[in-house]
Amino acid sequence: MRCRIASFAGIIASTCFLLHAKVTTASSTSTRNLRYGEHDADSTVTAIDGGNSAHNRHLYLFSVFSDPQSVESKTLQQSEFQQQVESSIKAAFPVEANGKPRPLNVLSFGGSVTWGAKVSNRLEQTYPELIGAPNLDHVDNFAIRATGADYPSLCLESILSEAQVPPDQSYDIIFVEFVLNGMKGLPRLLRRLKHYYPDAVIVFVELWSVLGDAVERGTNRTVFEVGPDSSIDWVWMDNPSLTQFLKGISAFVFGEIGGYMYKLPMPERPIEAIERGWFADDWQHLSEIGHEFLAEDMMRMLTSSPDVVHRLISNQKRIGSKESHDRWAVRDHCFNWFESGIVPPPPEFYYEGANLRDLLDLNPNEFKWLLEFSPGGGFIKVNSNFPGPVPLTLGYMTRMDPAEYPLVEVMVNGHNPIVLDPNVNNSKHLPKAHITSFTEVGWVEPGENIITIKPMEERRDLFRLSGVIMYAGRQATQNDLIELDQQA
Repeated sequence: MRCRIASFAGIIASTCFLLHAKVTTASSTSTRNLRYGEHDADSTVTAIDGGNSAHNRHLYLFSVFSDPQSVESKTLQQSEFQQQVESSIKAAFPVEANGKPRPLNVLSFGGSVTWGAKVSNRLEQTYPELIGAPNLDHVDNFAIRATGADYPSLCLESILSEAQVPPDQSYDIIFVEFVLNGMKGLPRLLRRLKHYYPDAVIVFVELWSVLGDAVERGTNRTVFEVGPDSSIDWVWMDNPSLTQFLKGISAFVFGEIGGYMYKLPMPERPIEAIERGWFADDWQHLSEIGHEFLAEDMMRMLTSSPDVVHRLISNQKRIGSKESHDRWAVRDHCFNWFESGIVPPPPEFYYEGANLRDLLDLNPNEFKWLLEFSPGGGFIKVNSNFPGPVPLTLGYMTRMDPAEYPLVEVMVNGHNPIVLDPNVNNSKHLPKAHITSFTEVGWVEPGENIITIKPMEERRDLFRLSGVIMYAGRQATQNDLIELDQQA
């Protein structure tokens, strides 16, 4: 059921939010102190008040609940707490340096919105950066455009390792946003994050877009079909399958993860979100104003709970159990050149019959690098350092409409060929979305492995490979919430 609101001013009604204050514990964990950073001087910040006019205000979020010299939580009666909320924390971002005992360590995963598409400075103006400001060196935003939850769910260790995240690093708050790009693998990602960072506040961010969720009244034509026309009478489309799936995700986030759900409030009419300036000109990605509203509204929700505030500012946060020679319970080894354009050199990786191409070659500031295979096909060589056989997953570009990718036959080490159809993707409610998908194609052995890729037909586009994944957590994959993955 959608959360309807008649006004954007003030704090959104509590029925629009799902809060859960359960704190779970994990065994075999270690404890460390969080890193500290320099505090900037006291300043006045500009914030967006619920989509209305911008104005200046001082923000002192955490000083209400915590002594800057101590992480001991204040004991507040509910009435006193409510009074101080009303008088002292009427907004939520960016938290001034003297209003919190230390910088927040922020980790985020998501698609192009969280990545920062359509904002002028994505390194400062997305909601994770706004919430972590002014200490941006404490924000790790690992969102990837055109990518769903399956990639980070399989490659979490590789992502953190490539970014040189210290082995003893902990996080205060973790944002996960994948509704728009596909949620296959989401339960596995949340489980791995919970294992690595058992004391972090994990928030599943449910976003929507006017492009993907609005239809023309009377005709049910989508924005994809008509175009972003403000003169049309747009209404929200019904999507019962997605609604049912999100109910399952909510129960999982609350029950097993001990996390929180946040949904971007939906106005009564889609056009109101456009009039408020929440979305960019494509009606799909949040604008700078939209990111500001999201950051403020989400932190206002979270900081309405003293328990959440205490968890956020606690100095002692455990990291995952140290099994074998490192802290990770499940190991992965992934190659992904989609954003970097860096293909590993031999003997780790080698390819023939393909060319590395940037799909955004006309844009000097953005990149989407892919290996394009010729109609005659080719092969890749992958070196596995695992001591035994592990599943191999390929990442490749997909789009349902138009269906212009060829079917391809993939075979690992000459065994058990399978056919990949790039004209089907995880984002069924956005058939024109051009995103990466991931499919397990076989098992690789220790050492060198040869994977042949043979197009079975010729179409307008060439088969485009974005990465290769070796994931040694097959048992964890089987134990995932299969019914959720299949619906995503």
